[in-house]
Order: sequence, then structure tokens, then C-alpha cells
Amino acid sequence: MAPKLLGRFPRFLGVGALGFLVDGSVFAAAIEGLLLGPITARVLSFLAAASFTWVLNRRFTFADRASNRPVAELGRYTLSSLAAGAVNLGVYTAIVLILGSAKPIPYLALAAGVGAGLMINFVLYDRVVFRKNAEK
Repeated sequence: MAPKLLGRFPRFLGVGALGFLVDGSVFAAAIEGLLLGPITARVLSFLAAASFTWVLNRRFTFADRASNRPVAELGRYTLSSLAAGAVNLGVYTAIVLILGSAKPIPYLALAAGVGAGLMINFVLYDRVVFRKNAEK
């Protein structure tokens, strides 16, 4: 990784950890407090976490590349997050379907899926969402 990317990656991980807390908190509040179903709660928590992490990544991780068109940037960010989420779920599902669901396979599959999604997110954010020479 290039030196600038090495500096971004720890910030990206920190933002992601905070985003995970937002995701889980909103999900729990939606299920327990608002009595929403699990799918609706998950969509709400994803949107909350994606919006939260976009703001922090825009301000801290990729501040030197933030666009003057934030709505378009947020759209790219959300689509990139969905793509990485699909990779995460795909890796998890493939491992469980191939290796089965006996312990500890689902946990290993979860870790592999999260790792794959994390790397896809970082690359997409770096190359698509907050790319150099993005519209200013």
C-alpha cells in the first residue's frame, strides 16, 4: 500500500468500528423500541450507519478528496457500501454452503465475509467515491 493509503486505512477502520456501533444500536432500537420487523430494522440501521460513516470518512479518512457535490458523493458511497455488503454476504454464504454449518465454520465464514467486504469498501471509497480529481 502506498504511504498515503497506509495513513487512511487505520482511520477507515476506526470509522468502520464506530459505524458498527451505530448499526447495532439503531437495529436494536428499531426492533425493541419501534417494534419494527427485522428486515425493516436492518434497512433502517444500514442507512443510519452508512450516513454516519460517510460523514466521518468524508471528514477524517478522505478529507482531502471530499467533493463539493455531497449528494452525489453520498449516492456513490451508499452504492459502494451495498456492493461491499453483497460481497460480504456472498463470501459468507459460499463458505457455509461449501463447508457446512458445524462450529466454528459460520464464525470463520463471518470473519472472511467481513474481511472481504471491508477491503472492497476501502477500494471503492478510495477509487470511486473519494477518487482523486472527483468533481469539486
